[in-house]
Amino acid sequence: LYTAIYDDSLWLINLVENLLSVTRIEDGTMQLKLTAELVDEAVAEAVRHISRQSAEHHIIIRQQEDFLLAKMDARLIVQVIINIVDNAVKYTPSGKNVDFIVEIRQNGTEKDVIFTVQDEGVGIPAKEQQRIFDRFYTGSNGRSGQSNGIGLALARELTTLHHGRLTLKSEPGKGSCFTVALPLDLPPTVSAKE
Repeated sequence: LYTAIYDDSLWLINLVENLLSVTRIEDGTMQLKLTAELVDEAVAEAVRHISRQSAEHHIIIRQQEDFLLAKMDARLIVQVIINIVDNAVKYTPSGKNVDFIVEIRQNGTEKDVIFTVQDEGVGIPAKEQQRIFDRFYTGSNGRSGQSNGIGLALARELTTLHHGRLTLKSEPGKGSCFTVALPLDLPPTVSAKE
């Protein structure tokens, strides 16, 4: 009973945080507090808040560098990571792997920090991939239960606010790969009104 209450409270906290962020974006009050942050600290914070269902999976975290600094609003990037990894856990059968890779990649003359979440889940049909980042859209595959269609939409919006990109590659029956690319250096001030 305690575990069920705890799991539901974590889900509710994440839902409220997502809804608050959506509201701030819509009314233009979302202000990013950009500072140089250790990427591994943001990753560790996100992992602490990932759904307890993740205990049923093998979450493998690989990082290219130990002390990687990126200019970001760490609180919001933690929310992005939680939403993407929770989604991978939700649509991946128990006992399967969810790989989480952090690396630096050259992007023209600039460098990006890349977060890749690769699962061994059910995958997303091609016809649904165009809508997967729409608010309140939930896919047809995966576990029944608490899904509200906000997580991935918000993850993309928060990534875009950071002048980054959130992309998807997926094949039904072979899993999905979500990639967040954030520029290491951002403009000094960024807001949802831009």
